[in-house]
Amino acid sequence: MLNYEYPPLGGGAASATYHTAKDLARLGWEVVVLTSGAPNLPEIEHCDGVELHRVRSFRHCIHDAGVLGAASYLFFARLRLQRLLKEREFDLAHFYFALPTGMLSAYWRARTGKPYIVSLRGSDVPNYDNNSRLLRMLHRLLLRTNARILRNAHAVVANSEALRALALESFPEQRIDVITNGVCLSEFRPPIRREPRSTVSAICVARLIKRKGAEDAMRAMKLMKNQSLRLDLVGLGPRESKMRALADELGIADRVVFRGHLKGEDLARAYQEADIFLLPSLSESFSMALLEGMASGLPVVATKVGGIPELVEDGANGFLVPCGDPERLAAALDRLVESRELRARLGSNNRHKIEQAYDWPVIVGRYVDEFYTLERSTSCDTG
Repeated sequence: MLNYEYPPLGGGAASATYHTAKDLARLGWEVVVLTSGAPNLPEIEHCDGVELHRVRSFRHCIHDAGVLGAASYLFFARLRLQRLLKEREFDLAHFYFALPTGMLSAYWRARTGKPYIVSLRGSDVPNYDNNSRLLRMLHRLLLRTNARILRNAHAVVANSEALRALALESFPEQRIDVITNGVCLSEFRPPIRREPRSTVSAICVARLIKRKGAEDAMRAMKLMKNQSLRLDLVGLGPRESKMRALADELGIADRVVFRGHLKGEDLARAYQEADIFLLPSLSESFSMALLEGMASGLPVVATKVGGIPELVEDGANGFLVPCGDPERLAAALDRLVESRELRARLGSNNRHKIEQAYDWPVIVGRYVDEFYTLERSTSCDTG
């Protein structure tokens, strides 16, 4: 399994790689993960039955690889992959992100002749994030490379129907299947009881970048009828200083808490201490944080973009609003702030929905049954 991000580096795709690798190892598979390294992380480590190989990568920070981080990973991962292929035989490679990670697939295929799988995650699909001029330029330059990576794959898997549809706009002849992200139900769960408090809190777990829409959330707080809502921003990113300045400008700095990067029990506890899960993204494939918030029994206010409507039914387990619309966001938040009963009902519906189909062992079982058996046809179609 190859991904230039793996916990503690990266976001949703890193978490998906971790859980998939761990559950495969639990099922008896021999799993090797080739990923990026960082200071204080061992170069080779065995964890949860998975053999981790970390290579040098000149990343911006823990949550942002940047072009240099991705390019340097490709260079050093290519050298490590060469060494690994000399030492042992593998049956299958699974690349997370067609770009950049999938660019190593040509070497894998030439050296082994063995099949590989590509998981589309969002930023590797053209037109996913049109706010980034650099990303748009790179996709134009690498469009043929991307098409070749997908065409030669044993299987291409998107993590939402919306991402699949977007990818087919650029690669209409490519067969693309869908397997969503999952969530650890034992780690993310509701508290035994949510005690009533005078202050209602909303939690937004996301990198502090423009695409995640946290500035819209702060503008919405200024427009709300109920000015008691507190917003917990969990994450790090390059826009933190601008967001702090915006909170000061709007006069809501005393109600916006920058929690930084949380993980494990600290993150699970943050969800349990919140009353509302907020996801104001401008684009999204299939948010891991959304699954975690739903598994924690929180009602959702989110934008109607990407794969979010595949999880959130307006009025049934949360409220959907247009992206970039602070007024509609404020109105939805007001509805939940004003009714504890509504929050409890929608949150309970979310936990039930997640329990039915999104536990990680169920998701990984689909990968094993549908793609890792290596018996499927590789013919291209749009079905």
